[in-house]
Amino acid sequence: MASVRSYLSSSVAVTSGNPFGPRKRSRNVKLSSSKKRREENAAEQRLFVAGLSFEDRDAYNALNAEPSVQPQEDNQDNDYEDMYSLPPGEEAFFLSHAGGEMELCQDLVATRRKRDDFRIRHDRLLRARAEWQAQLPTLVDAYLAWKVSISGSSDVPAAGADYNQQQPDADVQQLESQGQGPQESGGEGQTEGLGPVWEWEVTTVEFFVLSKQTFKHVPPARYANATLVSNGFLGSSPQKPTVAISLKVLDAYRQLHRACPRLSVQAYVKSLCYIHRVPLKKHLVKQFSDAYDIYLDIQYHIDKLVDSALGRDTPDWRMHNACAPCLYKLEHEPTLKYSLLATMDGNQSLKLVDDAFRNGRVRADGQEARTDIWLLPSEVDRFKDEAGKANNKASAIATDVTASMEVAAIANDTDRAPDVANAEVRYDHDDDIAWLGLSDREDDGNLEASVDVCVERWRNAGPEARKKMFALFAKTGIFVCLCRHGQLLILCDMIRSGELMKYPLAIINKLMEVYGPDILVGYDIACAFAKTLARSSLGPEARRLRMAGVVPAFHGHGHNRGCQVNWHPLYMNGVGKEDFEGCERCFSESNALAAGTRLSSAFHRQQAIEEFFRFWGEDKHHDSGTFIYNNYRQALNIIADDSRALAALSTELRVSTTDLEEYLKQEREYIHNRKNESPEVARKLDYLAALRRLEEASSKLTAATVELRKVEGNIAQYATKEVARVRGNRTRAANRYFATDDDCRAYEQELQIAVRWLPASDEYQEACQLLTLREYQRSLDELERLVVQRLFELTKAGMSGTGYKLREKISKALKARAEAIRKALKRYNDKAAKLNPPRPQLTWSEVVDMVNLADFDLLRETRDDIRKQPWAQYPNRRATNLHFNIKRAREEIERLNVEIRRLLTSMYDEHVDYHLAVQQASVSAPYLAHELRERWQYRNSIHARIAARLHQTSQLPRFSGTLTTGLRIGRPATQNDGIPLPFWAHGFVGMETEEDGGFDGEADDTEPLFEGINSERDANVYVDFIDNLGRREPS
Repeated sequence: MASVRSYLSSSVAVTSGNPFGPRKRSRNVKLSSSKKRREENAAEQRLFVAGLSFEDRDAYNALNAEPSVQPQEDNQDNDYEDMYSLPPGEEAFFLSHAGGEMELCQDLVATRRKRDDFRIRHDRLLRARAEWQAQLPTLVDAYLAWKVSISGSSDVPAAGADYNQQQPDADVQQLESQGQGPQESGGEGQTEGLGPVWEWEVTTVEFFVLSKQTFKHVPPARYANATLVSNGFLGSSPQKPTVAISLKVLDAYRQLHRACPRLSVQAYVKSLCYIHRVPLKKHLVKQFSDAYDIYLDIQYHIDKLVDSALGRDTPDWRMHNACAPCLYKLEHEPTLKYSLLATMDGNQSLKLVDDAFRNGRVRADGQEARTDIWLLPSEVDRFKDEAGKANNKASAIATDVTASMEVAAIANDTDRAPDVANAEVRYDHDDDIAWLGLSDREDDGNLEASVDVCVERWRNAGPEARKKMFALFAKTGIFVCLCRHGQLLILCDMIRSGELMKYPLAIINKLMEVYGPDILVGYDIACAFAKTLARSSLGPEARRLRMAGVVPAFHGHGHNRGCQVNWHPLYMNGVGKEDFEGCERCFSESNALAAGTRLSSAFHRQQAIEEFFRFWGEDKHHDSGTFIYNNYRQALNIIADDSRALAALSTELRVSTTDLEEYLKQEREYIHNRKNESPEVARKLDYLAALRRLEEASSKLTAATVELRKVEGNIAQYATKEVARVRGNRTRAANRYFATDDDCRAYEQELQIAVRWLPASDEYQEACQLLTLREYQRSLDELERLVVQRLFELTKAGMSGTGYKLREKISKALKARAEAIRKALKRYNDKAAKLNPPRPQLTWSEVVDMVNLADFDLLRETRDDIRKQPWAQYPNRRATNLHFNIKRAREEIERLNVEIRRLLTSMYDEHVDYHLAVQQASVSAPYLAHELRERWQYRNSIHARIAARLHQTSQLPRFSGTLTTGLRIGRPATQNDGIPLPFWAHGFVGMETEEDGGFDGEADDTEPLFEGINSERDANVYVDFIDNLGRREPS
């Protein structure tokens, strides 16, 4: 039953009378009947007006507001009619019909209600989009014709030819009828066989010219914008364009945005306004943005025509041909252990603010992504519950953890994946555990603890920060997958969440579906993801296709040693020298899009991302020759230098390569069998810690009691506040003592300890040793945490794009971090000295040189037999790393030799495809043939550069590959017959060499380690300066 709301009035009292005398209540009016009273008052007014003569009505109008000529309510219609109805006795005023008075009167008094217009801007956007799409094919033809006209080519029809034989559309007729567009010209405006020529004036925007131009619209051209495009301009609206932007201006913005993703549409329009000396207005940005969207539609439509002509319109063609060195497999080529090396990761820079947090109404324009680089949300959400299902399966497969880890395919010598190591540090479980695919019911405690340590080292903010962020953003970033050369394979949006496991699962599913078996994927937390993958619905298929995982090289140094010996690329067969850090390099560039996309529409954000990866792919293809050259030279240098160092070290240590391989197996076996601190021992240590707190609380209580007795013995000499303070201290000390005593009793009851431990008892002394060890390990954990943060900040200081203020802030943080490391080092040395036997003391130089965090894990091992093991000794560990580094370098050369032939074959086959496509299109589609010819010429110029780099690679000492082409699997052997070689393939004639200034033999795509530091020597001086900050003792 609804309650009556006492704070709302249902009626109002109307009183009348003398305001200075007693008031008289006249009536009580209900508010619910207000509409009825308004209607009654309106009826009385109509009766009053109807009884007035024309003269009286004019006087009435002079005293009162004239009724609305566009009535909005039914009762206002009656007012309008009564005002102009005939007064009583004058009904025959217009009966004569002389002079048309009757018709005039009927026109005046006729009630014409204006039709309600329920259209909103959303409808206008959808209609404009539909109109643009309807004329897009015509605009594409006009654009291709315009490109021919500006190229001066004579092998195709001239621009302005009959590219559309349909009749003029309605927009031209509307422009003429409304006097805003094309107008018929006289005399020479007639064109023989085509009918009248229409002319209209448009404001045109070029780089340095802002003017009004008159365009001639010649039938049978159908659209006004087609006429503009054929003259090098594009209107900002589908019909009746009054502003046209030069196609060259639009293309310039596209290329500038390619080179500088930070350049927004608003900044570009602002610069044009400065050039043209006009003030910036919001609608100018909107006009340019609309025209740019259609310009990109034209470009992508042309791309589809080109792809169709080249035979590239088959399903998943882009993914199968994303990277020639990785995917252009040839017949009879050597078999590699992994057919594809890829890396995937999420990035939260490209967020999109939710429409709920913006002003105004959402305006959907129906535009969607133009390319197939995206995984649809429906494809991703298939795996949204897989992490939870994986937890439910934990008990069912806990006895076969090793088999599950085979899905992650650790590629060691035995091709088996031993359990990931146990970890000493445990972290509280929170709701982020679901993200890892782990649960509190996890049976494999070693694996869970190890995963906790690995992931904690790579998430600085934690789940709370993500929760605060997700409410604001509809899309929180992107999750990408790249090949080892940096080419994009597939990506998806992260929607209202962090890096959930459904995103990598969807990526893995797509990779297996398209590329098949033997794929190795790098992922920051591959050690945790392997469990989720094994227990998901993809587990059986992943085992069958031998899907493998690896932790990226730099990220791997932040994982614990148990994870490194199984997941780090250095210890995995078949990976070569790939570091799997391509996503980080990509994100360092794509982050520049964030400023311009965070508050854009969903479509414009997707459009910017698509454009970025389109040009990113072109740049990576252009750099593929340099990539091969640099990696080949690096691998050769590693083999030469490290082989000499390993030979000298092996002679000194009297070890062989077989011994070094065995050291790694022994370390894996030890870590696999290592046990964590048992719960019973942990509770005993907690009990000992409680006893120590009780001892301290007892001492404080005794001191407080003595002080209280002293004050109470001579209370007259103390102030009231002082007495109250002493009594309060004694009360707090007593409360703390009794609370700690209760804790001790609870531990004693839980551990079934009949007699409380005393400092002289054996149990107490044994527990003290274990507690000292725990304190030592925790001080080591703190020291390691500070070193990890220092590594991160040094890396960020040298990252491209880091501004001056941020670098200054990082430098201050490094200085503070150096002081913190020095203090943590002192605490560590104090704890290490208390161990039995004492652990070696660490110096500042040793700590700052611990780039490989595995050294910290060795410090955690306190058993004497571990330090005496050969694999744990530093010289042997250094020799082992040299051995595996050489092994990986030889694998890198093997893979590069395969990639060289693939790349050369792909370049030649593309030349053949263009040659055949141009021949076929020259007759049926001459404009398209001209476009194909231009692209063919540009690609050949790029391939000449790549061929030069490959030739330079072949000149390296100890080069073992061949510069020959092969036959792609599935390509007809006779397809290339009779096709002339490209100019860059004729003995590499015309290539740029060092003498020509083409390149200097050094890597030309690398960036300085630190901003403003251009040499390795300067970089080392800077790092030494940072290291020395903590050596100075405080004054």
